[in-house]
Amino acid sequence: MQHYETKVTKVTKGLKAFQRSFHSS
Repeated sequence: MQHYETKVTKVTKGLKAFQRSFHSS
């Protein structure tokens, strides 16, 4: 379960970073 939570956190961070770069461009 811990591995799953870490994966979700990584994906969420990646999505937020992607949205940020997408909006700024």
